[in-house]
Amino acid sequence: EVSAKASEVSMLRVEDKQVGQELRYLSLAKQEALPVVREDVRALVERASEEAQCGALQAEDLSSTLRAIATFKNELPALKTHLGVISDTLLGRALDLQASGTSDALWAVAELRDEAPMLQALLPVLVYRLAKTAPELTTEETISSLFSTATLRSKYRELKLNMAPLTAFLANSMSKVSFEDLKTQELVDFFYSLSLTRTLPDDLFEALVASSVDQLKGRELSTHNTYSLLYSIAMLQETCVHDTALELLPSVLMSLEVVAEDMMPEQLAGCLWALGWADPNATVSRGHLERLRDEIGVVLGELKMKDLSHALWGMAALDFNDKELLGIAADRFVAWQMKVKAPILAKHIARVTWAFAKLDFHHKLFKLALEERLQPHKYVIRFLEPDQLHALAWSFRILMPGSRWQKTRDDIDAKIMAYVKMRYRHGIGRKVDEYGDERLHKVTVGRIEPYVEIDPETPKELRNQVMLEKAKDLGAVGPDVPNVRRKISGRPKWSVTQWVDAKKRFLYYAQQDQQKMLPAASPKQLEASSASTGKLSGGQSYPIVSPQSVP
Repeated sequence: EVSAKASEVSMLRVEDKQVGQELRYLSLAKQEALPVVREDVRALVERASEEAQCGALQAEDLSSTLRAIATFKNELPALKTHLGVISDTLLGRALDLQASGTSDALWAVAELRDEAPMLQALLPVLVYRLAKTAPELTTEETISSLFSTATLRSKYRELKLNMAPLTAFLANSMSKVSFEDLKTQELVDFFYSLSLTRTLPDDLFEALVASSVDQLKGRELSTHNTYSLLYSIAMLQETCVHDTALELLPSVLMSLEVVAEDMMPEQLAGCLWALGWADPNATVSRGHLERLRDEIGVVLGELKMKDLSHALWGMAALDFNDKELLGIAADRFVAWQMKVKAPILAKHIARVTWAFAKLDFHHKLFKLALEERLQPHKYVIRFLEPDQLHALAWSFRILMPGSRWQKTRDDIDAKIMAYVKMRYRHGIGRKVDEYGDERLHKVTVGRIEPYVEIDPETPKELRNQVMLEKAKDLGAVGPDVPNVRRKISGRPKWSVTQWVDAKKRFLYYAQQDQQKMLPAASPKQLEASSASTGKLSGGQSYPIVSPQSVP
């Protein structure tokens, strides 16, 4: 018992001096798949938290602790309770971070972006330190920083941080590196970063993607790496490097056949979605999909609504028309839709219906469930966006053409017609008049635009019906089409998230603001009109008395 206490004390004495280094070593060991004692990690993080409260930890140690919490977030979820102390202390000392500490902290913030949104307060100072220490970063740290930047791109956008110059500097430094010496995980992370970084110059972008693809061909890929590469290839479509990225697809598909049975259901569903983007009509992946049929069938019976809709969309885009697999998916939808609330179901029901219509698959129980959930008093129809309504209306032409489903079709048509009849409000601008008064003025640009562009020669009484039919035709491309911007105003053509009633139009707000500004405008007008007549012959001026001051 005495010896046990002595060993415990000696361990704590080592932690006082090297807690940050030990935690960083354990984090790297976990990433290299080396054995790690979890109790050691827990004890070290608790000790680091105590030292942080006393102000005894330096910035590098705090960064290493943050990285350890992010690395072991699944194995030791209780470590997240120390995030508040560590992040607050690091915020005060972040200006002392060196290159490795900055890279570790950014990676931790990226990994914990959903579990700990409070860490986003560190981003401005971490970006500043990254810019200062970028020339000192090692290759591994550069890849980690690019990966974190790609993962946190939406957060940077919210904070209005322009990462394009810094990203270009980091990517340019990678062009001087020998890719043959990089580990597979580093190559995969770098390729993922490139797939989400769209601000690089084309020549640099093409060179880096080509070098990555050459080195990734033939490499042995893990389950996560296979999924990550398929997603990256899909994200690189419609870019200047999409042909180069597709050269990697055959080797990734071969790896998918090996690791598919070890994938989580959500990962395999994501692979189907990515293949739908990367390889439409399955020109390359047809044979691989046939060999993965058993794994896909097992997964379709376990997915939740979001992943089920993505998997079905991928099968429709791939034209993978397997009736047995589609039957499993339809049964899963029927069993699961009762547990999904209306706002959530509305995001996915159009995608599932469009996939079945695209593959011309009819399932009686699915149609009955669809009819039940799309009744107006079930509220699903209330949350449908225009592009989802278009896809449903187009799908009903194929799946539900008879008079049996007329009520459901009419409800969807009525919602689309409400959008067709809606008149978009123009913007409101402020203008300073000659008296120095700011008033709201209607800003008119061009004309009130139609919901869908149609033949201008169409008779006025038929325009709304023609727009309705054309909107249904737009549903043939599915519910996930990009928003089309209007040519004149720049507003989205279909994605309308609010109803426009009389009290929300610009005239109502303009009148309200005009009434509020009238009392303030009276003194200004008096002062302006008397500016030239307020001076007397002696050159002395007298103050103007406002109407409010007169008893």
